[in-house]
Amino acid sequence: MLANVLGYQAVWFACVGGAASGLAWPGVIASLVFAIATLALAGRPAADLRTLAIVLPLGFVVDSGLVASGWISYTPAGPSQFLAPVWIAAIWLAFAFTLNHSLAFLRRHRALSALLGLAGGPLAYWGASRAFGVIDFAQPAVTTLVVVGLCWAILLPLLFALDRHTQLVEAQT
Repeated sequence: MLANVLGYQAVWFACVGGAASGLAWPGVIASLVFAIATLALAGRPAADLRTLAIVLPLGFVVDSGLVASGWISYTPAGPSQFLAPVWIAAIWLAFAFTLNHSLAFLRRHRALSALLGLAGGPLAYWGASRAFGVIDFAQPAVTTLVVVGLCWAILLPLLFALDRHTQLVEAQT
């Protein structure tokens, strides 16, 4: 579990640090290495790939929605003014590999996962903004951070619920 937490944090820093230097590739490579290592060593490749298939597109859509609506903007920008950049997708890819490992305890605790999303989501965005300058917030920034927190408070329990539903459907077939 500790390796999963530290690996994810390393990916986060590679993504935002690379973005701060105008580079997406350090984060993408770190995320792919983390994903491959998790698949090879954590003993749950089928579950991890199922979770990835849910988390990556949904997370990217949520972040792209925040961009398209003007709540946040990323530096460097994504491929269009309405999409999150590649380094954000790399963070989502790595995040997917935490849900069956270091964050697995949240599956049974919806309220706790919502609270973690409410607090942790904005903290990660704020940290990327303050320490690395790669995210700008619509003003007032506190309102944007509340919106981000609400998105994450809904998203994290939803990801667990969708993953559980998909698992049940797979078991029936």
